[in-house]
Amino acid sequence: MKFTLAIIDTNIFVKSGCDFLGIKSKMLPALFETISEKGLTLLQSDIVDGEVKAHIRTSKLVEKFYRIDEAWKANEKLLEHYSIGKVSPVSKINLKEDLYQAYQAFYYEAIHLEYPDPKRVFDSYFALKPPFSEKKKDEFPDGFVLHSVQDYLEE
Repeated sequence: MKFTLAIIDTNIFVKSGCDFLGIKSKMLPALFETISEKGLTLLQSDIVDGEVKAHIRTSKLVEKFYRIDEAWKANEKLLEHYSIGKVSPVSKINLKEDLYQAYQAFYYEAIHLEYPDPKRVFDSYFALKPPFSEKKKDEFPDGFVLHSVQDYLEE
């Protein structure tokens, strides 16, 4: 069986710090390069897209980057004394937007998945069908994505 489609769960992005630019780790750029080299087509969901935006905002990479700006502002008088401008160079960079743009670029040619029928997702939830189970009752985003993939493959 030859695989032609790929969908990436958000936890892969979270575990790699949402570093779509490859600043601290080249893992995500390498993953997407491999997907491209293998001729796979990515499947994309608005649900994953929303999760990625939220995780970028709270990523350690973003958090640490913006601490530089806070430290710059806290030491403004000291920096002024040494004639090192008042404005932090960090304030000119929108790292969150740059990371999100890099993520979107990887999905430029992806197939967009439509939202599935919510009734099917809730039926799976109450029947404890994947991705739901007794231990994983809060998997609604994955439930919607999974059913979106099923709908796409049935078309």
